[in-house]
Amino acid sequence: MNNESIISKVLIIDDEGDIREIIQHFLKAENIDTVGVSNISDAFKALRNEDFTAILCDMSMPGGTGIEFLTQVRKEGRLIPITFVSAYDTKNYLIDALRLNAFDYIVKPFSPQELADVTFRMLEVGKILSHIQRNINNLNLGMDELLKLQKIYPKIGQHLANNFQKRTIKKAA
Repeated sequence: MNNESIISKVLIIDDEGDIREIIQHFLKAENIDTVGVSNISDAFKALRNEDFTAILCDMSMPGGTGIEFLTQVRKEGRLIPITFVSAYDTKNYLIDALRLNAFDYIVKPFSPQELADVTFRMLEVGKILSHIQRNINNLNLGMDELLKLQKIYPKIGQHLANNFQKRTIKKAA
């Protein structure tokens, strides 16, 4: 599989312009392409117009929450890792994020290294998921193959959720 042909771009969703710009600045220093938007509506417009390998999303914004965004992304069948960035470190957010197979959760304030680490992990997984998504969309599958794929998708999501849960437990300890 040649992941080099897959575009590596991160969508950053945060209603606080300063935070969005700081994240973009940190990631640009790591040679990561970004697009920043201030709300969920603009995020969906960006998703319709561009390909993204990963998403960093604030949990609480005017016009919708990160959980609502993640729910809609999953309903649309998009295989894209999403990490939440929030000033709130509450169990309710974490549990909701886990149920929806969020990739990770970063609490503000965060270090440039913490941001880079989670973003590089997301990009690695996101490239693989993009490859899978593109190939599935181009296949003409029969019922047997579709049933097998239905078993694979939950395993990918569960794997990501398990990794997220392990990291969350380590952070809380």
